[in-house]
Amino acid sequence: RYLTDDQIKDKFEYEYHKALEYSGYHCSDYIHTQSNWMREKIINEFSVSADKLSTFPYGMDIEGYIKRSEGETSINTPSNKKVILYTGRLVYLKGLQHLIESLSILKHHRSDWECWILGEGLLQNELQAQCINMGLEGDVKFLGVSDNVPHFLKQADIFVLPGLQDTQPHSVMEAQLSGVPVIVSDAAGLPEMVINGENGLVAAAGNSHQLYLHLKYLLDNPLIRTQFANRAKEWAQDRWSMDKMVNNFVALYKHAISSIN
Repeated sequence: RYLTDDQIKDKFEYEYHKALEYSGYHCSDYIHTQSNWMREKIINEFSVSADKLSTFPYGMDIEGYIKRSEGETSINTPSNKKVILYTGRLVYLKGLQHLIESLSILKHHRSDWECWILGEGLLQNELQAQCINMGLEGDVKFLGVSDNVPHFLKQADIFVLPGLQDTQPHSVMEAQLSGVPVIVSDAAGLPEMVINGENGLVAAAGNSHQLYLHLKYLLDNPLIRTQFANRAKEWAQDRWSMDKMVNNFVALYKHAISSIN
């Protein structure tokens, strides 16, 4: 159904793009990476000198995002149920197939929740069929694309991104700024976006049972959810600061210019 990593690496397209990537890194004098995962990947897989690399996260317009989230919302939340939210593309690398598996386990233990999946993509029909096969058609709602993501986040109790490869997705940044406790996988740059056990939780990528345990833990412990939410919001306002990102880029540009003289 899906190509394995080895099958992907055997394809011509993979070799072609890897060659382009190699050329770009070695032709550059300075390289910015937004995660330590990407930094180590470039150093180890492409034999690039660490001296070329500067690592700091991307920022976002926090004030603009907060303004978008203000005001009343017409989104109806289920009574007596907690909302588990995913926002993003419906593609293999987002790991939604594992989220659905974890929800099928969760349903055996408690039913006071429903999962909203906000987005679209090639796997939508397959994921919906998986939900039906696992008896989740009434518990998982595919809501399509919306330009009102902040208002959906205001209604959410838990945000989850079980990605198999992701570097610094905005969806996690937005969830944290909205004060929603986050569960991510340990793939690629995702675990760098959460302080595990303090403002969110990290599950092993592809491990549906561990993801279920994290979901159940947060549902079982409303006080922990609130603590994570408050810490995530405070941490995100500093971590994803646009001013901080701009200052880092300006310093990088100044360093590059000074090396010419």
